[in-house]
Amino acid sequence: MRKMKKKIVESNLKEQKIAMGPPSDSIGAFHGDKPSYHTADSPQETSQGIFTSSKSNIEPPVERQTLLEGIFATNTGPDMEARHFAKLQGIDPRTLKISNSSRPVGSLKLLYDFPADSTTEGKGLPFYWHVPKAGGSTMKQILSTCYKLVTASEVGLLPALIPLSPPVEKGALKVMIDKGGVKYVNVDTTHPAGLRHARENGLASSGLADVVSSHLFTGSLQLFTDEVKGKAFTIFRHPIERAVSMFYYLGSEQAKHEKTYDPALKTMTIEEFSKSNKIEDNWLTRSLNGGLVGKISRKHTFLAKEVLRTKFLIGLLPQLDESMKRFEKYFGWDNKSNNKNCVQDLVNGGMNRNLGREFVEEWSKEYISLLRHNSFDMELFHYAEELFDEQGKYFNQNGN
Repeated sequence: MRKMKKKIVESNLKEQKIAMGPPSDSIGAFHGDKPSYHTADSPQETSQGIFTSSKSNIEPPVERQTLLEGIFATNTGPDMEARHFAKLQGIDPRTLKISNSSRPVGSLKLLYDFPADSTTEGKGLPFYWHVPKAGGSTMKQILSTCYKLVTASEVGLLPALIPLSPPVEKGALKVMIDKGGVKYVNVDTTHPAGLRHARENGLASSGLADVVSSHLFTGSLQLFTDEVKGKAFTIFRHPIERAVSMFYYLGSEQAKHEKTYDPALKTMTIEEFSKSNKIEDNWLTRSLNGGLVGKISRKHTFLAKEVLRTKFLIGLLPQLDESMKRFEKYFGWDNKSNNKNCVQDLVNGGMNRNLGREFVEEWSKEYISLLRHNSFDMELFHYAEELFDEQGKYFNQNGN
């Protein structure tokens, strides 16, 4: 009965709210319902050495990379991600005055495919695509305090930091250090202007950063070059759980520094929140489609899946411990902290931080109201879960 109810609800949402049409042949040709991975010894190996679809034996009429690049070229106008977030704040994106000089210049070609082959070992700059309210604070703390990595994020410009001594710098870029000994590059990768500044000053080629962290996927692509490509990884969380967490966070004192902070949320119900302009609308799918603004359709889900399948090492918040082990193996990281349990302590602390928080019962009225804004992201999340399982086979096959 529960499964039947779930199918009926999802069907009604797709028909009434989203009107999801069938994908075009050029998209559906390279997508299968379940991803599969073949090692180099497999007769089904592809020339890219990437995940392949178990139901896709027909070459697409349009090159995969050309199709994806076309979507980014179409959707990525001047700071489209900034326009998207403006829309979430109730601002008409068309009223934003942004010069053409701010147009992102990045390309998906500047990210290595996953899994990268042996020729890329030790090459590339790890790129953590930070999905908000999906364990990002824990992840960044592990990167900086346990692995002792120099991070390029939003922290490097904080006034409390001082230049490392003796100085480590290249041009306008320099390594900064906080009172706890954690190191950052003096950039802000969470804002379009900060990303442009980092690109113009050659962040990737400077060699100062060990890892880049940003929630702006499209804008961050401009940081990488043909010589120093990015290696992308991320952590996913169930979209409804993420939406609920965002609701409580944006109304809390912790979010006072956020532009989207709104104390009025404290007196608002989740259902009211879901009907306001404060809620995100399929944030994951839009972000992986060049910061798409406006109408979203089924083809965008297919394209987002393809970006995940070919470019990302996937982590899952409910399986953060296993996710961290894979990140360590893939990037060659290890615990450099004096606390030998540094990673595990932070993983456990992060997982337990929100215990006791209010939650939304599955298929309740509140759940369904949130699902209306996350139906495409739900499909993408379930696909990410499948990718997580398939990527596990890769690590097992490679003795990891």
